[in-house]
Amino acid sequence: MRLIESQSAGSRCVVVSNDNEVFNNARAFGARVVSVQAFYAQARPASMRRPHPRASSGKAILSTRDAQQITEAYRKHLESRRRPD
Repeated sequence: MRLIESQSAGSRCVVVSNDNEVFNNARAFGARVVSVQAFYAQARPASMRRPHPRASSGKAILSTRDAQQITEAYRKHLESRRRPD
């Protein structure tokens, strides 16, 4: 905080932290604050970033209702196999 405080009001100071106390105090002293996750995401080269998991991967995404129906049908199938004929 002393470093931020010693800077002139117009200077650019960025604090990277996930600590709430540091985050709030730095902001109060006029610094720009960034979470560690946001900083890391911006600092990585684009070629190293993974696509978002929900990004189009060509895979179909099931609705919750459809997933439940499939699970229920599979459960019934397994139960029918356990019953002696």
